[in-house]
Amino acid sequence: MKKLAILLSIIIITFPKVSIGQLTGDINGSVLNSENDTPIVGANVLVEGTFLGAATDENGDFVIPNVPVGEYTISAGVIGYGVKKLKISVMPDKTFLSFSLTPIILPGEKVLITASRAISGKTPIAFSNIDSKTLSEKYSSQELPLLLNEVPSLYSYSMTGNGMGYSEIKIRGFDPTRVAVTLNNVPLNDPEDHVTYFYDIADLSANVRDVQVQRGVGNSLYGTAAIGGSVNIQTKGLGVEPGMNFSGTWGDYNTRRLNFSYGTGIVNNNYSAYGRFSKVETDGYRRDSGVDAWSYFLSGTRYDKDMSTTVNIFGGPLVAKFAWFGITKDELADEKSRRANYYSPADHNGFFENQVDDFLQSHYQILNDYKASDELRIENTLFHIKGDGFFQDYKSSGNPFQYNLNDKNPSDLVRKQIVDKSQWGWLPRVTLTKENWSLSVGGEFSFFNSDHWGEVVWTKESNQSLPDNRYYGYKADKSSSTVYAHGVYGLNELTELMLDFQFQHLRNHFDQEVVGAFQNNYEYNLNYTFLSPRIGINRILNDELSIFVNFSIAKREPRDADIYDADNPFILPLFRVNADNSLDFDTPLVTEETLYDYELGSTWRTSTAYLKTNLFWMDFRNEIVPTGQVDEIGLPVYFNADKSIHRGIEFDASMNFSAGYYVSGNFSLNDNYFVSYNEVGNFFSDDRFPIDRSGNKIGGFPSYLGGFKFGQRKKQFSSSVYVRFVGKQYLDNSESDDLSINSYRVTDFSVNYDFSGTDSKIPLSLQLNVNNLFNRKYETHGAVDSGIGFFIPAALRNAYLTLVIKL
Repeated sequence: MKKLAILLSIIIITFPKVSIGQLTGDINGSVLNSENDTPIVGANVLVEGTFLGAATDENGDFVIPNVPVGEYTISAGVIGYGVKKLKISVMPDKTFLSFSLTPIILPGEKVLITASRAISGKTPIAFSNIDSKTLSEKYSSQELPLLLNEVPSLYSYSMTGNGMGYSEIKIRGFDPTRVAVTLNNVPLNDPEDHVTYFYDIADLSANVRDVQVQRGVGNSLYGTAAIGGSVNIQTKGLGVEPGMNFSGTWGDYNTRRLNFSYGTGIVNNNYSAYGRFSKVETDGYRRDSGVDAWSYFLSGTRYDKDMSTTVNIFGGPLVAKFAWFGITKDELADEKSRRANYYSPADHNGFFENQVDDFLQSHYQILNDYKASDELRIENTLFHIKGDGFFQDYKSSGNPFQYNLNDKNPSDLVRKQIVDKSQWGWLPRVTLTKENWSLSVGGEFSFFNSDHWGEVVWTKESNQSLPDNRYYGYKADKSSSTVYAHGVYGLNELTELMLDFQFQHLRNHFDQEVVGAFQNNYEYNLNYTFLSPRIGINRILNDELSIFVNFSIAKREPRDADIYDADNPFILPLFRVNADNSLDFDTPLVTEETLYDYELGSTWRTSTAYLKTNLFWMDFRNEIVPTGQVDEIGLPVYFNADKSIHRGIEFDASMNFSAGYYVSGNFSLNDNYFVSYNEVGNFFSDDRFPIDRSGNKIGGFPSYLGGFKFGQRKKQFSSSVYVRFVGKQYLDNSESDDLSINSYRVTDFSVNYDFSGTDSKIPLSLQLNVNNLFNRKYETHGAVDSGIGFFIPAALRNAYLTLVIKL
């Protein structure tokens, strides 16, 4: 109570004392860039010592109404500029003033745009930008991939059915292993699996500033995994002034999200700090597919005249129930079994409830940006990613030989697959900018190590716990050394040439422990060297229209699991067998893949509308493709295809109208097929055989994707309706209708009202999100096992209410 009394006293003292009938006036003004007198949009203008303030509009203007007559200090600021303060006397009627803010170096502003981000009408790349406003209007509790479904040729889904837990991104028919994801330019793709585990960073979307999705081969700054596309995420704090937010989301399937964040603003024009703490829970749409996660994000920045340094620390523990396997068509047709889950005791195994993925992933980032001169910029990023945890699941009739047990007979058992991972990296970059050209030279140098082992923790045969009953173990070490040069040259005022070269050397070392059924000490080194060039030209035809063309070559190494399933003693490493039946560890059977990417695009843009069109032809050699089959823990099995093609056309458009109304839409046609491919049939048996898939479509991606959005945005109100159209997709490469997902259409709705923008100035906003508004039954993903299709169903109509208190 004493602390509460002190807090109330502070509020009473600092809140403006306004007596009844006191004279008031309006403060009118503008905020401009001191270097070129252009208006600054979204600047915060505050009356210090009060809760009064406003934000500048698209013309840089602001109005703060009903300010009591008196003497005040008015501050103005926005990220990327120094804070400026003016002392004024507010008189009855209107008081006018103007701020001129000086740009300062902040992470994620001018440097980010020119060096890492594509620019509309200038950069010869197909891309889409998703700003924080668009993200926040859609966000309730789902993981980031589900917020990006308005991007052409991008398909996202969640294994749990409601957007939380095991969500993935596919672009242009390429699975998540070929989509490079970076957070503040730090790579997030797992070095072993090549995928990004978004569920390990719960509630990340709450403080994402914006996302840029580039389609096709990404430039050097995104690494060699960017074959299908790249997703570049930038985070944000609370702004230049101190403030805190409390938010909560409640919705279907016992979904709950609680979030607290606090930002100091820019203190003394030199420092800022930000912190977010979150708790996210859901039972999942599918039975026993829940997620229980804590999340934190801490950030601190020092701003100097020519340099900024930011430290980010984020992560949090997660416990997620398994939901990797789908259900059959018969189960889909039955209303009661549609939410079935193979791992749920109520559906299949009937015994063990605690089948979980228990993991903690922690991220550490240091980002330094130094402006040595008007022409020279030096950037350095250091990062460390630490992950440890385990899978725990129930196995029926476990083979005692496989699990290093003394029991003579097969036994039901509970096993743990444990992993301890660590990655360190350095990302240097130097950028030189002249009048008509710029050059960025940099690299990525990282080291990764992991320790994997398995334990049987309980058996039904002996009905006892078996602590530390180790049945497999192996270590993997990886190092990556990359250097690149990325240049842009203005051939004239209307034409820009982009050249990009990247050299990368990868070293993978594998060492298996001799234990139990694993009596062969498989140890091998794999080395890969890649040279990836790129050239593109952008031509401005007039004030509204520009076109571009580019050509790229990209290469990528196989995943570790493509070479060897190291926790299964009945599968040999996939290397060539010598005449003496030994393995030639210099010749893996799954080899690196090579892509030749041809792109042609255009951008038409006016002050109220834009239309982007893009044609692509991606010629693949030795593409590592999913066979449609999955291994025993639900991960897809891959193999090389001699030659394949990914081609298509993409459209992206938007138009704004008066009164804040807008429409937007996207559409893409994707034709992905094999030119030459002999698939390995019956992969998990000794009786393998080839299947000629030449001419067949590549499974796992819709034939078309589209969306139409209609909405309205005002100062305190926004609403939208978004309709997605998804074409037919095959589960595998057989083109079997029985093993396919039908096309579907689904509608989402959102509405938001911010009471702080009204006359009442209540620091509260409410948001309602309704997914699958018309209660459609549809599936999003699936796989094939022994010729039978298993499908991942999406949730029926589900709604979420979010409350945000801003102080």
